[in-house]
Amino acid sequence: WSPSLAERARACRALKMLGPINGGQFALALLVFSSPLFTNGTKVGQLTGHDPTEWSQSALDDCLAGSTNPDAGSVVCNLKIYESAIQAAAQEGIELMVFPEAYGLAGNNVSFFEPLADIGTNPCHDMAPNDDDWSEIGTLYIQQNTLSCAAEESGVAIAANIFTYVWDDYDFETQSATMHRYITEVVMDKTGTVVSYYHKHWLFPSETMVEPGPFAPTVFDMFGKKWGIVICWEGFRADIEDDWSQYDGLVEQGATSLVWSIGFGAPKFPAKLDTQKTAIAVAKKYGVAVVSSVDTKFHIKGDAGFIDASGGVISTSEAVLTGLPGEYTAKPAVHFADL
Repeated sequence: WSPSLAERARACRALKMLGPINGGQFALALLVFSSPLFTNGTKVGQLTGHDPTEWSQSALDDCLAGSTNPDAGSVVCNLKIYESAIQAAAQEGIELMVFPEAYGLAGNNVSFFEPLADIGTNPCHDMAPNDDDWSEIGTLYIQQNTLSCAAEESGVAIAANIFTYVWDDYDFETQSATMHRYITEVVMDKTGTVVSYYHKHWLFPSETMVEPGPFAPTVFDMFGKKWGIVICWEGFRADIEDDWSQYDGLVEQGATSLVWSIGFGAPKFPAKLDTQKTAIAVAKKYGVAVVSSVDTKFHIKGDAGFIDASGGVISTSEAVLTGLPGEYTAKPAVHFADL
């Protein structure tokens, strides 16, 4: 057993309260206090203040250098922000990082889709770029590969959202196969292994470039809790259309917390949508905590942030991201709290 950076940070905070101890006591305390059973909650972070379109054209060109895929520029650039956020999360002892919907990587470019990794695989190794032909292999899997490697290196689990595609089984009678494009939440543990994924079912009307995933409310187990997945419009539509079936399905599976990836970078949502008000209503209705992450292409009303299971707004700490490329003009940060 080897504790991650996040676990070590949590143990060290607890040890400060104990006073001087010897080496054996330190080892025991590290084991005890790094266990979720002995903590008040899971330290969760969200990326905030990130605008995926705040890159100069020259920066996008630099990110695209070496690739024959013209759609990769914004994705490669924005992955740098995500990597920086994961590194900051590790320094703060954060155990789970939540990122915005897929537009947070693609920006206005929604033509970049990549194959979905299977549950149980580690994209850092199983989908590793081919050094001899980065343009074909590295770009093809660049999002899941980069995020998996960052999770593994930092010891931080992540809930990220990307545009993916999945092929049907080859039909020998018609000699064809069909590609299905989705908006997908991919959850990786602290080793970078994929533990769950969920295709967005309820699409916003303008999201015609993808198809809805099956109706399959999805919950994943992590840190001794069950977490439900909600993607952008799905979080709002339950109240607007009076259809709570997705939330019902999550709670029936035992979800006590929800991760909500929101993206306003590509369709422009109505200003009346209030993320915080919605998250509070959901928390009060079901007794679940809610953590969200939203990009800032369009400034919307009420960043949901962190809401506890009673509907209260949780105060957060902030780690401002530094050392970012000079041609990126947004001011991203990681907000975090115990959930």
